[in-house]
Amino acid sequence: MGIQLAAHAPVPATARPQEYRFVVNNDTSFTRLCSTKKMLTVNGVFPGPELRVHKGDTIRVTVQNHANYSITIHWHGVKQPRNPWSDGPEYVTQCPIKPNSNFTQEIIFSDEEGTLWWHAHSDWSRATIHGAIAILPPVGTPYRYRVQPDGEQTLVLASWYKGDVNAVFEQAASYSEPDTSDAFTINGLVGDLYATEYSCPNGRHENDPMAESSVWLAYESLMDHMSLLIRDHTVYGSSTVILNGIRPGVNNDTSFTRLCSTKKMLTVNGMFPGPEIRVHRGDTVKVVVHNNANYTITIHWHGVKQPRNPWSDGPDYITQCPIKPKRSFTQEIIFSSEEGTLWWHAHSDWSRATVHGAIVIFPPKGTPYPFSIQPDGQQTLVLASWYKGDVDAVYEQAASYSEPNVSNAFTINGLVGDLYAAEYSCPNGMNNGVYTTDFPLKPLSTLTNGTRVMMVNYGDVVEIVLQGTDNGAEDHPIHLHGYSFYVLGSRFGSNTTVYFNETIDPASYNLIDPPLLNTISVPEYGWTAIRFVADNPDDAKELSMSTATIYEEKEEKADDDAKELLMLVGGSNHEEEEEERAKRHSFEK
Repeated sequence: MGIQLAAHAPVPATARPQEYRFVVNNDTSFTRLCSTKKMLTVNGVFPGPELRVHKGDTIRVTVQNHANYSITIHWHGVKQPRNPWSDGPEYVTQCPIKPNSNFTQEIIFSDEEGTLWWHAHSDWSRATIHGAIAILPPVGTPYRYRVQPDGEQTLVLASWYKGDVNAVFEQAASYSEPDTSDAFTINGLVGDLYATEYSCPNGRHENDPMAESSVWLAYESLMDHMSLLIRDHTVYGSSTVILNGIRPGVNNDTSFTRLCSTKKMLTVNGMFPGPEIRVHRGDTVKVVVHNNANYTITIHWHGVKQPRNPWSDGPDYITQCPIKPKRSFTQEIIFSSEEGTLWWHAHSDWSRATVHGAIVIFPPKGTPYPFSIQPDGQQTLVLASWYKGDVDAVYEQAASYSEPNVSNAFTINGLVGDLYAAEYSCPNGMNNGVYTTDFPLKPLSTLTNGTRVMMVNYGDVVEIVLQGTDNGAEDHPIHLHGYSFYVLGSRFGSNTTVYFNETIDPASYNLIDPPLLNTISVPEYGWTAIRFVADNPDDAKELSMSTATIYEEKEEKADDDAKELLMLVGGSNHEEEEEERAKRHSFEK
């Protein structure tokens, strides 16, 4: 939210920012409501730093994660055309940024203008990791109103929890009623309205001179000028987690879908490839291997010299006996002079095909980065092969001196990639087990986990009916990544769910001047209909919401200009609900 104060001079043009640095920490202390706590922040401020850009700008933000939690940053309402990899949703368009690692995101401001915000996209962390984005018109654009403002101030409205925000999230995730916040905040301050409830010394409840009133806050903050220090970042020199006492479990009941088929296979910790071990030269780590599979197993640390320590090297029947099923064995790995990237793998016949992972060995702590150009970040790539059939059978075939079957695909970090889509005609070219297209034809009576995707063509008009149900606990905020959307209509219920009626409700649509939004709240017992044009390709689009499950459905009619995507928010107790369909109208801009 922005506020402008009455006027004599135009707002001065600001220089276009190009590089920002976001440092995430969880050791910053804040005092509110008579108590002090440490919490997760960016650059040690709450709310986080404001980004001020112009329409059409492209900026780069390097996120350095010095906290104990993985994190991602999302630029809420920024379309990011053809640039989903910097959009921020964890496990959708990127992996979380691990502790003590960096990631540089490129943010493209295309047609956005006004006030948006950025926030963490990793569960509870968005409660304290967030900030404003002020998008000014292109440089040189005259101020469009007759009365010029004296200045401008962005106000960020949020909530304050005296306790641990993570505990509140876990409580909500367990389907119990979460604790409500203890106060509302304006730019991170709670204001004097809470002074009577919290009897702090002298009636004050925070150590900040701007807390006397909300009006004083807005006025006083005009006197402050925020600046960000831009520095180079480095990968080496940061602390890393030493894996002492790690307890990987080997099992053979994990299912993986690749190349249109699913199979169970031998893995470590249910992952393919297995977990990456990150150490420094000179470290010694211990790995406890729990064998929960039906096969004997050993683990070898390929390329690690293991001086005077062959008993933990791993070759079965040479330096050790295999680890039997339901047994454990602790191996000590001594990294003496090794540096760089190695790997670990099973040393028991065929099992190394799926039981393996990377070892990244950094120089000793404090060693400066050896090259003149600093990297933006780093990513380990594990190259392997994928067999659709049983790997054990392939090994037995080779052991019988017959020509073994070749692998069906090569993998990078366990995924086969879209190059195999033409050879394996999976639905919509899907072959990595990431999503399916079996969306149900009507709302389900029982919620199930899964990712169900529909494919639309570039330029299609897509309409979504978001249906609330009586299984929900509250209204559901919905945000569509990569797009803003027109809100055509909605209807509210009161303790009884009002379901969308395909015959009656489309007649109430606002097709003249519907509001253009990037977030909408779906009524707990009602519905909301939105529409957008699919003009941002090559993006793994995500509908983001709070504590609910989303399903997608596709239907294409020959006599209709709009594709249909029906979303069920929550669940339904009605076994015989009519199939929810919307009568489509072409939206004329």
